[in-house]
Amino acid sequence: MSAGPSRREVVQAGGAAAAVAPFLGAKAAGAEMDKKAIAPVITIFDHRGCDRITKEYQGRKANTYDDYMLVKVKVSV
Repeated sequence: MSAGPSRREVVQAGGAAAAVAPFLGAKAAGAEMDKKAIAPVITIFDHRGCDRITKEYQGRKANTYDDYMLVKVKVSV
């Protein structure tokens, strides 16, 4: 006895799927944008090798190259 489906079972399943498909009703794709959606503003500061005095970061210094890099994330509503 075969463990797989017979040809008759495959044809019956395909016929049933074809009969049901028109009743499922396809919906048009919605392309509306949510007006309340907000996204963060991401600014990357990389002052490695620059002599400019950084004023963006107010915290403690690490005394490494990390002192010359900063990622600023701001959400404005």
